Amino acid sequence: METFLPSILPDAFSGALFALEGIKDSIVVLNGPTGCKFYHAAVSGDQLCRGFSYDPVSNPERYYFRQNRIPCTFLDDHDFVYGAKEKLEGVLNFIKEDQFNYLALVNSPGAALIGDDLEAYFRNAYPDLAGVCIENTGFSAPFHQGFSDTLLQVLQSLAPQQKSKTDPRSVNLVGISIYHKYFEGEVQEMKRLLSLCGISVKTTMLAGDSTAQLSRFAEAELNIILQPEFGKPAAMWMEKEYGIPYLEQETGMCIGFDATESLVLSVCKQLGVDFHAALEDIKRARARAFANIYSFNSLTGLPKGAYFSIKAEASFAYSMTHFLYSYLGMLPECIDLIDVIPNDPYQKKLLQFLEEKDLGDRLGSVGKLELSSLLLADANSIAQTQLQNDNLFGIEISLPGFGYTHVIPRALTGVSGCLYLLEQIINGLRFIKR
Repeated sequence: METFLPSILPDAFSGALFALEGIKDSIVVLNGPTGCKFYHAAVSGDQLCRGFSYDPVSNPERYYFRQNRIPCTFLDDHDFVYGAKEKLEGVLNFIKEDQFNYLALVNSPGAALIGDDLEAYFRNAYPDLAGVCIENTGFSAPFHQGFSDTLLQVLQSLAPQQKSKTDPRSVNLVGISIYHKYFEGEVQEMKRLLSLCGISVKTTMLAGDSTAQLSRFAEAELNIILQPEFGKPAAMWMEKEYGIPYLEQETGMCIGFDATESLVLSVCKQLGVDFHAALEDIKRARARAFANIYSFNSLTGLPKGAYFSIKAEASFAYSMTHFLYSYLGMLPECIDLIDVIPNDPYQKKLLQFLEEKDLGDRLGSVGKLELSSLLLADANSIAQTQLQNDNLFGIEISLPGFGYTHVIPRALTGVSGCLYLLEQIINGLRFIKR
């Protein structure tokens, strides 16, 4: 008998809101009840800071409800029957004193059933402003679908009429959102590695860049997909419309030294630039990692042979499992895939990888674990699983989190991400009972 309810996963509605909140100079207006606003506004404010005042009294009560993000129309039962004309016109007039260069007007799932013409209200209030109206975010579709669909709409709203002049040795980073727990550190790490090769980043799509930066996406020579579920549809569209090729890693994500080295070599080959400085950086990190692993293994015999479990999207789970098994010799007990799409290529790759190691039965739910010393998941799943097994160390890889503040930006990808994961794994295994 289960002793807890499963975690509620964010859906396409959340994916759309966090995509739009990832535009630095945007304002996202929610046409919906207040219950659809508070969580998204709070997380957006924590993940991507736009101001330094967190005093609720300094924020408007009407429409904002003392938060500084996502004003909403606070729909009630009357509005669902007769429409939200007065409230839509009111909120769009109210925000005219705010400073923004991009406006997004979004229906909540319930408001999508009313039939209000969002585009008409938008253009009556702001006839010349760049922006997007989303009548239907996808209801209960996966989070990444809401994000990727919205990313595509944003790019189309900012797209130049003709192909821009290509800026040599420049790339776009596609497929990361502000809802990725360590998005700031991930972006910094990718930019650092690419800069070692003389490659500049034109824009990081919907992860903190401004409208002006996003509008120059067509100038990039290459698109790098950081996580396929979030970025591949947009990358395919840019290739079709603007001839910008994209790079998708075999492992899906850049987790581990081998994957990082493979990414650097692939990008540099595509752009015709020198990769030696980046490879030297990876080599130094490998040496540092080896020294710590060897010391820990000499005292404990670990991490080789220790069991782990993961709860994540297919591409993340595949790349992380590949790294932990192949590099550290750790064994998966359970891999819990979330938001799996039909014929997901990374689910197939993961299953093939596991079957080759006679571990094909390891896909399942992390609700109750018996062998694992480590669980890589969101904080809710970690806390729930620890109710059943208190001898388990949790590594947060996604939101929601436990609330720990990282003053130094962290990452899970690239060189910095690999070292941070090793730090978490070694310390986690050090303090569990064996």
